Amino acid sequence: MKEYDKNSLIGFVLMAIILIVFNTFFFPEATKEEEEVLEGVTNEIAVTEPSNIETKTTLSQNSLTNATPISDELKASYGIFANAAIGKEMFHIIENNKLKITISNKGGRIISVIMKEYQTYDSLELDLFDCDSSKFNLQFTTGKNINTTNLFFSADQRSNSLSMKLKANENQYIEYIYTLTEDYLIDFDINLIGMETLIPTNANYLNLEWQMKTPQ
Repeated sequence: MKEYDKNSLIGFVLMAIILIVFNTFFFPEATKEEEEVLEGVTNEIAVTEPSNIETKTTLSQNSLTNATPISDELKASYGIFANAAIGKEMFHIIENNKLKITISNKGGRIISVIMKEYQTYDSLELDLFDCDSSKFNLQFTTGKNINTTNLFFSADQRSNSLSMKLKANENQYIEYIYTLTEDYLIDFDINLIGMETLIPTNANYLNLEWQMKTPQ
């Protein structure tokens, strides 16, 4: 064996001995308890991470739901209908071959009636309603004077029928039902569900206000 081969071999052996000694005295093996702790931490992370994600999602949804708290002013003005005083205006359409009717969830009222078989003198859609020049309001009292034109309804649309509900809660509400026939007629019904306990017994009437400026 050549001299430099012996030196190389001796060098490798010494390096191996140094590494073994160094690892033994300066990096002791983890005890059983430490291994269990480390394993527990790993398992905990693996288990709780999805749970944390779910919790954050739930909190986010709750924060969106409660983003607009009901103020004392609204409660004083609308009483049990204070929840309906906050909302975003949305539009719903029912139509047949002759009419296209647009209804707003604010006030639950018709804001546009387009006659499909006719046009204006300048060949535009013939819209019989102008939402800015018409009014539809049901006025009643629950101890508070309620005007439906200022409140937001929830909508449930089925084919050519649209139900608009002004809810005090799930069991007490005012319902408007618009039903479009195959002609130029639309049926309109008002249902009072569970309202007998909200409207005082000495209040024996409701005011239905319906006004519009008829276009020429």
